[in-house]
Amino acid sequence: MARKTEKKLFKVQYGSSYIHSVVVLLELLQKNEARLNPYKIPLVITCAAALETILNKAIIVECRHRFPEKDIKRITNSHLGMNLGGKLDNLGWLLTDNTYIMNNESEIYQCLRSIIKYRNEIMHLKAYYREVEWEVSEIETEEGIEAGVVWDEQFFESIKTSIDKIPNEEYERFYRAVSELDVTIVNITSKPPIIENDLFTENI
Repeated sequence: MARKTEKKLFKVQYGSSYIHSVVVLLELLQKNEARLNPYKIPLVITCAAALETILNKAIIVECRHRFPEKDIKRITNSHLGMNLGGKLDNLGWLLTDNTYIMNNESEIYQCLRSIIKYRNEIMHLKAYYREVEWEVSEIETEEGIEAGVVWDEQFFESIKTSIDKIPNEEYERFYRAVSELDVTIVNITSKPPIIENDLFTENI
């Protein structure tokens, strides 16, 4: 029996996979009661990965539909070559043919910008020496006097990074912002995005 081979374009929905990972990490974050929660950094990185995946997909799909075949790769790569903030800021006019632009006063936009900021802090962390004070306790044992560090609240506060200081509720906002962006992009071609939320504003 003869077999027929067909070639079709296929898109893998990585964005939804990352968003699901964020949900799992959020649950672990809420259950963990440690002073330095180990799930905060993975959450920021995964939110940023979800954001970039969603933006990249939107760029690739829109460029394929909009530009001539001979120009698709060149123009697509020029957009994909932007940094994460640039991709976010250029999304509105790219998807709506300059009818809408990103509303930088939007709560969703500012939340997405926070994700980018914290992601950059993690990825480019420069851990310089800093002076830290802590209390030392002396415990008498059979082998003599042993000194130990008292891990009090003041010490933990002194070693926290900006990521450690983010309230747990803020991570939930990160999740909602990335999810809202994904939904808005899906709906953007069928109805004006300004009706869906305030992420986009008319380019007047």
